[in-house]
Amino acid sequence: VLCNRDEEKGEALALKLGAEFVQDPKEAAAQAQWIVLAVKPKDLQSVAKQMPLTEEHTLLSVLGGVSLETQMKAFPKSRVIRLMPNTAITTGKGIIGLSAQEDLSIEDKEKVTELFSEVGRLFWLSYSMMNAFAAFASSSPAFVFVIMEAMIESGIYLGFQAQEATVIVTGVFEGAAVLLFFF
Repeated sequence: VLCNRDEEKGEALALKLGAEFVQDPKEAAAQAQWIVLAVKPKDLQSVAKQMPLTEEHTLLSVLGGVSLETQMKAFPKSRVIRLMPNTAITTGKGIIGLSAQEDLSIEDKEKVTELFSEVGRLFWLSYSMMNAFAAFASSSPAFVFVIMEAMIESGIYLGFQAQEATVIVTGVFEGAAVLLFFF
């Protein structure tokens, strides 16, 4: 079950992921053992009050800037897993950092890996590495885009049409990424 206050966005994402969308947090908790929490960080406490979770629940949280400890306090009976994706998950080529409480079972980790492997590569990290991961991997597409934009502009300056320059630069980056794994 996917729970999100924004019904339109929630339904669209649930459809894409093959999940069921529920707008009411309490209803979500009643219907599922695995819950993806996708609300604004400022709404964590109010959602936690509306969504009573038990030890049977596993909460998959994409709340940025909210510590695992804070989320575990908000949902003290459930298992809590923090996810930090980058925007490339929308293409199936994302990078996702995950961190969980220490007593998360191997079976639960395997289930989460199965659920999210379709949208990118997963990296289970100690919680101490999550902020570094956010700075390093979650923001990286923006840094790459700055370089690509400069190269496209250079191509245009050299006489290529914008579309041609974009295709060339995209091809260069695709090829370079593949080459990186060969060397």
